[in-house]
Amino acid sequence: MKKIITSLLLVLCVSGVALAQRTEQQLLRNVIQTLPNSLEISYLIKDVGIKFRKNLLNPISHARSYHSDAKQALNLGVYSTDLGYINIYHDTPEAKSQAFLHLTAVKRMADSLRCTELFNFEVIQRLVTHSDDLDSLFKITNDIFAKLDNRFNEQKKPELSLLSLTGGWIESMYLTVSMDLEKPNKILTHEIVEQKLVLEQIEALLSFYESKPYVRQLINSLKKLRQAFAEIKTSRQVTKKRSDGTLIVEEKKAQIPKKTLQRIFKEITILRNQIIQPDK
Repeated sequence: MKKIITSLLLVLCVSGVALAQRTEQQLLRNVIQTLPNSLEISYLIKDVGIKFRKNLLNPISHARSYHSDAKQALNLGVYSTDLGYINIYHDTPEAKSQAFLHLTAVKRMADSLRCTELFNFEVIQRLVTHSDDLDSLFKITNDIFAKLDNRFNEQKKPELSLLSLTGGWIESMYLTVSMDLEKPNKILTHEIVEQKLVLEQIEALLSFYESKPYVRQLINSLKKLRQAFAEIKTSRQVTKKRSDGTLIVEEKKAQIPKKTLQRIFKEITILRNQIIQPDK
């Protein structure tokens, strides 16, 4: 009987681990599908008519000061997002000169994480500095993330791909909210509202690695951001009615008071500063 119970417990434990892994993978896929691509965000920002702002980028000088895998993974996401932002302004001299420097920072992070060969830096540099081929950049970034995810899983460090994804998302949010505060725009506001759900999904994914101190610290910081997002008021506007009496929801409206947007920006800035701050 004792052997039977022990065997049953072992089966349950193994099944639980497998279920957790499947759940995590499904959540990760869901998050990737709903994440704002940094290139899309940058195009929205440019369409609003906001000029390139170098001061919004993570300083290149920080790149040599990230020593832990966690910081390197987070800032791989940050620098990659910055590179996407730079690409949209590649026809301006300031952005063009910044592209190579940020590409170097991305390479430094990749070198430190032992995944340099996953990046075709010659192709990326050509696309970032001379191309409006958005589809190719989308494909390259998606392919790289899939390869990174496989590599980190092989290294028994699956949380690193999630941290890279999270760092990129935080940088995208930082850019978007700062621009919406500078020049309010309905499209940018809508994009910010959509990230409320993404934040919840990221928190759910990070909870799988809550036993790791740096992940736990990140989760605690994200909670404050979630509280700020909770102040966003959304409503659905019904504009059509079928002959059978059923209603069709046409659009979801969101209201973000300036104070709420300022609070979101405050929390995202605190969180971002924690991520980009060089290791001591």
